[in-house]
Amino acid sequence: MQGLGVLCPLDSFTIEHGSKHNGRVAMKGIRKIGGLARGCEPEGTADELCKRKEADAAKPEPPGEIIAEALKFLRADRTGRWHVRAPEGPWHRDGLYGWKISDREVERLLRLLWPNYVASRQRLADRLYGGEVSRVSTSWRHALEAALDREARARRDFARRREKWKQERRQSEELGHRRMPAEQRRELERKEHDVRMKTIYAELDERDKGSAVRALMAVRSHARHGRINQLQDLLVGIAEMGSVGATPENIKSMIVRRSAHLLAPEEREKRGREIAEALVTNNVLVAANPDRFALRATDD
Repeated sequence: MQGLGVLCPLDSFTIEHGSKHNGRVAMKGIRKIGGLARGCEPEGTADELCKRKEADAAKPEPPGEIIAEALKFLRADRTGRWHVRAPEGPWHRDGLYGWKISDREVERLLRLLWPNYVASRQRLADRLYGGEVSRVSTSWRHALEAALDREARARRDFARRREKWKQERRQSEELGHRRMPAEQRRELERKEHDVRMKTIYAELDERDKGSAVRALMAVRSHARHGRINQLQDLLVGIAEMGSVGATPENIKSMIVRRSAHLLAPEEREKRGREIAEALVTNNVLVAANPDRFALRATDD
């Protein structure tokens, strides 16, 4: 995969298939990139590194308004031209377009092409307009558009190769399963099923936990802003507990009954107490003691 700033994640697929594509050269490059990613020092003597650092510092940088305009240029994409669809695996974790080109990538690509763009404008100005750069009409957008096209194409190619490899691997595993004894195959299928279900339940728990937190925060917002008509179910539950009052844990359980156990105990206590104190401030509840809150009696 060639192109300006091509970035694809290095995983077991790339490492396992590196020898099939470019042999030792590819594996050497992978090991080098992996070493840099783990924090190893770049290669070269101290003088070479110093000169390289000075050269990098001397490179022209795109102005802030150009970077902002480039980000708007990416977000204006409504056809999916640069929104790379992720493979099937990361859908649930990173979303349907988990491999799309990010704002940080656009900024990186713009910084890479900017020195050549500036030098090209200067050459045209020297040759045609006596060095007046302002008269050169060449736009950086064309170079950035080409770089984004190469980046998106490289990611899609990588995704296709990865999916093909995953399909071949699944077929190989299925063939191996069919050759196993029946009892061993059933045991392996049971373990794989348990792992899949455990992952699914974990994802559902995370989703329910997020919903519970959002529900508690919405009730807290209603209580702080005096929107009591939105809290009738909660107030009915507190009233049913009588003069004994409700604890912050009780208040939290009245709001999120099914997923309350997913929150940490200290978080349950904190959010329930925030709601109770907000209702006390609005003269809806009264603190029977530091840990219990009862409905304030109304004057007939």
